[in-house]
Amino acid sequence: MSNDLSTIAKNVKKYRNKLGILQDRLSKLAGVTLHTLTKIETGATPDPHIETLKKIAKGRKVFQVEGNFSFAKNNVPSLHLC
Repeated sequence: MSNDLSTIAKNVKKYRNKLGILQDRLSKLAGVTLHTLTKIETGATPDPHIETLKKIAKGRKVFQVEGNFSFAKNNVPSLHLC
């Protein structure tokens, strides 16, 4: 495995930080364990299951709605994992 983080790892962390929430908060909103989220963000799980990524994206969306954050220009918040 290279020292470079996967695009998925970089983006999950980037968008979580952009929202200003901790891993613990996102993991609870997403319904995934803190351990799972940490492993994804650090690259220890370079190819997470798509269902896990969907949960994380949904958790991010829930936080945006609760926090009254603005949505993307097309009104569809997304995690841009690809």
